[in-house]
Amino acid sequence: MLPRVIQFNGVSLDGRMDGFTGDMGLYYSLAAQWQAEAMLSGSQTMLAAYASVEEISEEEAAQPREMHPLHVPFLVVVDSRGQIRTWRRIRHEPYWQNAIMLCSRATPQEAVDYARRCGVDCIVEGQERVDLRAALEELSARYGIKTVRVDSGG
Repeated sequence: MLPRVIQFNGVSLDGRMDGFTGDMGLYYSLAAQWQAEAMLSGSQTMLAAYASVEEISEEEAAQPREMHPLHVPFLVVVDSRGQIRTWRRIRHEPYWQNAIMLCSRATPQEAVDYARRCGVDCIVEGQERVDLRAALEELSARYGIKTVRVDSGG
């Protein structure tokens, strides 16, 4: 079964989706209204959001984290090239309960292994690129996800 998909974006008054700093607390408070079990994002959006931060140590990642007071979905990131290298930092954010990497059979195994060592579940669907339909079906089957909110950047 395919989950329902909701598109949600932060946009400036002039219609731009990049080049401005939004209020992340407000953004996620508004996004929580849809009660989506998962938030889907592309790797480029996550890379842009975490471009200026360092990965945290395993010890830091093991520390208790503050959770957002409203609904906290899974973070699902399409990363078929295995570019994300800040999974522990990303998982430590208060806006999601855990992270899931969507990848393809062409994703470098080292990137998949790194994500798994960081506690990120990996769903492998597709040959060269992620088969998004199959990955969404697997999210539904594996986690019971019925609604996915799509967040994307410029």
